[in-house]
Amino acid sequence: MEVFQQETSNAVMATLLIHDVSNDKAVSHPNVTLTNPWMLFADGAFHGGVWRNGYTINSIGEVAAMLYFFDQAKPFLFILMLICVIYYFFMA
Repeated sequence: MEVFQQETSNAVMATLLIHDVSNDKAVSHPNVTLTNPWMLFADGAFHGGVWRNGYTINSIGEVAAMLYFFDQAKPFLFILMLICVIYYFFMA
């Protein structure tokens, strides 16, 4: 499952790098005392909220795929996918 496009990830990581280099109060700055080494990962984490979600990645995969096809694909492809899903759940 692809969470972010590469361009989005590149832009965010570059911004976080600039923040870490220029901010004296950043957790990654050598003069900042850490209470726990894991603070490096918690402070600048960029995960899009997936770890705060009440669902596991595997449980939302089908719904995410359907939403993707609904948004990106032509309407007849969505209708075809919907017919396949209905057949799979009710006829099989």
